Amino acid sequence: MTQDTTVALAGIEERAKNYRQARDLLADRLRQLEDQIEAAKRRAMPLITSALGAAKAAEAELSTAIQENPKLFEKPRTLIVHAIKLGIEKQKGKIIVEDADRTIELIRKHLTDQFDALVKTKFKLVKAALNQLKAADLKKIGAEAGAAGDVVVIRPVDSDLEKLLTAFLKTEETAVEDET
Repeated sequence: MTQDTTVALAGIEERAKNYRQARDLLADRLRQLEDQIEAAKRRAMPLITSALGAAKAAEAELSTAIQENPKLFEKPRTLIVHAIKLGIEKQKGKIIVEDADRTIELIRKHLTDQFDALVKTKFKLVKAALNQLKAADLKKIGAEAGAAGDVVVIRPVDSDLEKLLTAFLKTEETAVEDET
């Protein structure tokens, strides 16, 4: 190694150390925030649980009152009272298919003329196979290989905090974008 290479590498090493320290500080502050959030959740949960129980009880009482008075909801069938839509409405049915492949076979057999309307065929590219093609073949089919060059990599190896830091940094980026 030459003198210049050693000096350059030492400079990069120092910058890596500074980056690591900055990330550690950020991680510590995020841990403190998470601890505060968890403490606030623990304090609030009894009140939230109590309010949830009260809301469910009130909903049950309202539902019983509506069920006991169906004549009030013949025309109109629903009302809006105190910003709550209430009343009686026809329930929407839903289709239940236990075995989609079997149902498709039966449509093909019994409803042949309606098959195209009832069954959707979906084609999907196989990326792994496309990756094996030569550039010339990709060009023939209107595709190209992208992002195949050298890039700078800065990726911390400690995965414990990665999810938390990544989520926080994305939130911050979104906040900055929203401000502009």
